[in-house]
Amino acid sequence: MTTQPLCRVRARCWTKCRLTLMFPDSYESDRDHPVLPMPAYYEVVRVDWHLAEEEPFIDLWLRERKSSIVRHLRFWRPSEVVIDRGFNGFNSGFRIKDISERGMEVRVAVTTFEQDPAIRFVAARVECVP
Repeated sequence: MTTQPLCRVRARCWTKCRLTLMFPDSYESDRDHPVLPMPAYYEVVRVDWHLAEEEPFIDLWLRERKSSIVRHLRFWRPSEVVIDRGFNGFNSGFRIKDISERGMEVRVAVTTFEQDPAIRFVAARVECVP
């Protein structure tokens, strides 16, 4: 009889449960946010998290793959921020979802549909920075 080590099973369950609570699969039914068409074709090249501001924000610089085009997005009042161990900017399943129809203070969800390490959070709003 073979069994998996107990700590490995615990870690897998804890991760799955944590991500399910914070980033439910139900985001899939929300529409994509129009701020960045086809975000899965971009990689994160820089992240700045401004915590000490009157209204905190996260700046993401995203480079289109196979191109030198860089987009700068600002996410206001981020919460539930998770940067997975091993995240290196490559975000193959990167999504920006418009969750404004849920009637909550947070109106944008940055998430992924892949299993790879990623950055995830929700925010009150997002805008392009020129």
